[in-house]
Amino acid sequence: MDHGTQPFENLLRPAIEAAEFGYIVTERLARDWARNAEKVSSTPEAKEVFLGDGQAPVVGDRRANRKLGKALRAIANDGADAFYNGWIAEDIVQALKARGSAVSLDDFVEYAPEYVSPISATYRGYELWECPPNGQGIIALQMASMLNAFKLGEFGALSAERFHLLGEISRLAYTQRDSFVCDPGFHPVDVERMLSPKYINELVARVSLHQRTENLTPTRTPEHRDTVFISVVDANGTMVAFINSIFDDFGSGLVAPASGVLLQNRGCGFVLEQGHPNEIAGRKRPMHTIIPALLTRDGEAVMSFGVTGGHFQPAGQIQVLSNIVDYGMSVQQAIEHPRMFARGDSFELEQTVPEEVWQGLRQRGHKPTVSVNPLGTSQAIWMDRSRGILFGGADGRRDGMAIGY
Repeated sequence: MDHGTQPFENLLRPAIEAAEFGYIVTERLARDWARNAEKVSSTPEAKEVFLGDGQAPVVGDRRANRKLGKALRAIANDGADAFYNGWIAEDIVQALKARGSAVSLDDFVEYAPEYVSPISATYRGYELWECPPNGQGIIALQMASMLNAFKLGEFGALSAERFHLLGEISRLAYTQRDSFVCDPGFHPVDVERMLSPKYINELVARVSLHQRTENLTPTRTPEHRDTVFISVVDANGTMVAFINSIFDDFGSGLVAPASGVLLQNRGCGFVLEQGHPNEIAGRKRPMHTIIPALLTRDGEAVMSFGVTGGHFQPAGQIQVLSNIVDYGMSVQQAIEHPRMFARGDSFELEQTVPEEVWQGLRQRGHKPTVSVNPLGTSQAIWMDRSRGILFGGADGRRDGMAIGY
């Protein structure tokens, strides 16, 4: 670790204890576990870990993964090499090769993380910062840039006018994502052009405040939602936005037999269209959905935030940000506010959205539907540096909480 202050042993201790001695299954986790019981029972290794007694746990049950605890102890003792160059990598490779995978130990040994420079766009006097492609953070920046052209204060926070505008901007931005965002190591992504005033103005010109724009259907990609976001501010005022994901619910559903590692299926973020910038290829990274975010003003960080939910993340971030900046909501109010998600021909609304909004959207040509699951989950911390106060918020849509120290 280049910037950490704690050894792996300390950092991984809570995870090791949870893996070895078990953790209590919460409400949302129990619901998602039951929905994926068939998936995690498809292999003996996964069934042993997740359905040891033959059924999905209910709220309050305790579950453990002692093999994973052993793997985490190895990493705590020997660092990252224990994973990329040791028995854990061998276990994963053998498990995948047994199912016909082309993965090799070299893919682990030769992997190296990299630092990237964040990209940004202004929003109402603030600067929104995101990770660059292959992540979809550029789409959140496009949405913020487009919204700058409109006076949201003229619309109610929970109104058909606002949801229509957010929906049209979202639909435009996602067509950009599905056309251009990919691994820049294989195909250039023109970030400067996509965020330029000229390009943003061209997109804004396509937005009607009164009617849905036709023919904005993006590339079809799988849904994915098994993501965790953490927002932290330390005693020195350093802000961190951290997000991690195994892509789909319970990832691939495959578990390495000796290490207990549940394998992700992030490769589903590729497309199979020949010649597409995000076409699948070896050693290539797919278009990535997980995007931590920071908000700054006058060169100082004021908010660390993020929204889980796969494709929904850029749209969710903009809604939380707009709730705070445009409507003066507290962090917690901004997180709890009803959400919508428009992409292509889909326009999802949470059940808490009032009927008059549904009717107003239908009048503008949309066909809204009820979202099957709550739309994303958000955690955020706002810092009032002048008074030395932190305002935290956590999402009740899943098992989040705000904790002070």
